Amino acid sequence: MNRKPFWIFIVSAFLLAGCSGSSSDPAPAPIQPQTLQIGVLVPVTGGGPINGAAQKAAVEFAVEDVNARLGGIQSPTRIEAVIKDTQSAVDLESQLIDDMHDKKIPIVVCSMTSESLGLVKPQIDAHGTVVLSELSTSPALAIDDNLFRLVSDDKYSAKVLSDLMRENGVEKAIVYYRDDLWGTMLRNELTSAFTAGGGAVAESIVYGFRTYPVDMDEKVELLNAAVTRALAGAASGKVA
Repeated sequence: MNRKPFWIFIVSAFLLAGCSGSSSDPAPAPIQPQTLQIGVLVPVTGGGPINGAAQKAAVEFAVEDVNARLGGIQSPTRIEAVIKDTQSAVDLESQLIDDMHDKKIPIVVCSMTSESLGLVKPQIDAHGTVVLSELSTSPALAIDDNLFRLVSDDKYSAKVLSDLMRENGVEKAIVYYRDDLWGTMLRNELTSAFTAGGGAVAESIVYGFRTYPVDMDEKVELLNAAVTRALAGAASGKVA
C-alpha cells in the first residue's frame, strides 16, 4: 500500500478543519503582528582582519529590504537584527553567544573566524542555537551540527590552489600561514593536495594571528630567506 508522507495528513487536517464550520461561524481573529529577532555578531571595531563596519551596514540594508517585501505582501511578520560588536575579541564573542541564548534568540549570523567558532562551539552546541557563518572555512568544523557555513571549506580551495600551481608548472611551494584553526588546516590541506600531485613544500612559515602587525618585518625576512633557498635549486617559474 502506498503511504502518504506525514505532512500531507497535516495539511489535510488543516483543510478539513477550515471547511468543517458553518457559514454562521464567527470570523477568525486577525493574525497578530510579530517580530522575529535574529542575532548578528560582527567585529565593527577591534584589530581583526574583517571589515565588520561594512557587514553591519549590509545587514541593516538587508533587514530594511526584507521588511519592505514583507509589508508588500501584507505579512504581519517583521525582522529585527540584534547587532552586537564583537570587537574581534574571543572573550566578548563567547559572552555574546551566551547573551543571545539568554534573550531566546534562536538564530545567530556571525562573522567570526574559524578559530573563534572552534572556541565557542561547545556553547553553541549546548544552547542549540542555529549559527550561520559566511566566513569560517576550516575543514575542522565541517561536521554534522547546528553550525551552518555558507562557504565551502578549505579542502576544496586547497585542491583548486594545488591544481592551479601544477598547471602553471610550479614544482616547489613555500607556505606562509596564520597560526590558528583556519591557517593551520589550510596549510595541512594544501600540503597534502600539492604533494599528492607530485609537488614539494619546501618550507612553511607561520605568523601570529594577533601579533602579525608587530612581527611582520621579521616574518617577511624569513620568507625572503626561504624563497632564496628554494630558488637555489630551481628556476623561478617553478617556485611559488
